[in-house]
Amino acid sequence: DKLVYIWDAATGELKRKLEGHERGVRTMCFSPANKLLITGGFDYQLFIWNPYVGKAIHTIKGHLAPIIKIESLGPGTGQVVSADTDGCIKTWDLTNYSCLQTIFVDEMPQLRSVAAVLKHKRIVCAGRKLLAFDFERTGVPEESDDHPLIKALYNAKLRIFMTAGGNHVRIWDASTGELKHSIQHKGGHEITDFCIDDRGRKLFVSDHAGNIAVYNASTGYYLRTLTKHRAEVSGLVYCPGDRCLLSVSWDKSLVVHDEGSEGSLATPKVWRRIANAHAGDITCCAYSRRLGLIATGSTDRIVVVWSYEKMKRVAELFGHQAEPTCLRILEPFPLLCSADQLGQVFLW
Repeated sequence: DKLVYIWDAATGELKRKLEGHERGVRTMCFSPANKLLITGGFDYQLFIWNPYVGKAIHTIKGHLAPIIKIESLGPGTGQVVSADTDGCIKTWDLTNYSCLQTIFVDEMPQLRSVAAVLKHKRIVCAGRKLLAFDFERTGVPEESDDHPLIKALYNAKLRIFMTAGGNHVRIWDASTGELKHSIQHKGGHEITDFCIDDRGRKLFVSDHAGNIAVYNASTGYYLRTLTKHRAEVSGLVYCPGDRCLLSVSWDKSLVVHDEGSEGSLATPKVWRRIANAHAGDITCCAYSRRLGLIATGSTDRIVVVWSYEKMKRVAELFGHQAEPTCLRILEPFPLLCSADQLGQVFLW
């Protein structure tokens, strides 16, 4: 009868009647995050109600068939999913009533129902068969990744943030916080480090298997693979001005790679390499073009300074009682800062 009634569940008393639908109501749901009631039916529209005052505060148009199901995507999200008989599923943000995503279930000529399985982040569609859609993160998730983040970078020139977790690198708009790109690392191994070139065009990604891959930072397109290490790559540093990439690894080697030309798919050559640079696994590195120096730290608890041009040992720095985890050359000063697993910070 096009009406929605709200009852007191304890006493059975009718509290209020909601009027506004032009045709029969078929489905409804309550959004705890916004404290809103959403209804839909044969008039193809979603009605948004404040159930405490009994007024429709908004109507959402977008469906072209009777709405058969509305589901909340969780008590804290403020988002709902609506589905119609033609197999059109839409995700809505109730804070601004915008449509976040539209899915057309072409596999089902007539959709009967939809259920949101929040525990498994999945939407299940029912018709003559069952079909499931798994959730993938958009630009406004509660968390930026499903995996622990291993690194985050800010590029002031491009006004973007870059984060890495699992086998993905995600690029975020620093002004809006929206996800611009999600780049999946080739090979499926978990990422250990990443960096970009000085123009912001190339993204270099290393992993646990010793691989170093190069991607287009704007599109995520895979470009090439650099010379592989024999063990996990623990650090990457781009050398601006020289078009080189510095990598260190648990195989105890320090390598300077040619980043390769834009049109070449061949593996670029190695300019310089030091094998057995430390007695232990190399854990971190730093580089200064102005000073012409490279610094590396290792599980042997020693920080070594190298000449960039000749790859000769310049100095060995002793003092850490645990393995160094981070190195930074404090440009423009001739100072090196190192930190270790015990939380100690040294200035050299």
